[in-house]
Amino acid sequence: MDLPLTALFIDCESYFASVEQHLDPALCDRPVGVAPVPHMGWNSATATRGATRVWQGLGSDPYFYYIHSYYPEPTDSSSVVAVMTHGTQTFAGAVERGNLFACQFHPEKSQEAGLRLICNFLGI
Repeated sequence: MDLPLTALFIDCESYFASVEQHLDPALCDRPVGVAPVPHMGWNSATATRGATRVWQGLGSDPYFYYIHSYYPEPTDSSSVVAVMTHGTQTFAGAVERGNLFACQFHPEKSQEAGLRLICNFLGI
C-alpha cells in the first residue's frame, strides 16, 4: 500500500539526504544545494506543473512562509511542482512524485495557502 508521505522544511532536507543513501536515487543528485541560502520570510512559489493533486486551488504563485538554510537539487525535474527564487538563487520549492510530497516552506505557518495545501494533501 502506498500511504501518502509528506516532508516539510527540515524533513524535506532529511528526505533528500536519505535519498542519497539509495532510497530513490532518481529523485536527487545531492541532498542540499551547493551553497547555503539563508532565507526567512514570505516568498511566492511558482507552479511548474500546473494544478497537481496537492497544488489544486493554489494558483500559479501562492505565497508561503520559508525558514531554511539549504535547498534540495532533484535530478528528476519532472518531480518539481514549484520553484522559488530567493535573491539570485532559484530552486525546487516543492516536489511531488507518487505518494510523496515534500516542500521547503512551512505550510502550517502559511495561512490560507498553507491550509489549502495541507487539505489537498489529506484529501479533504
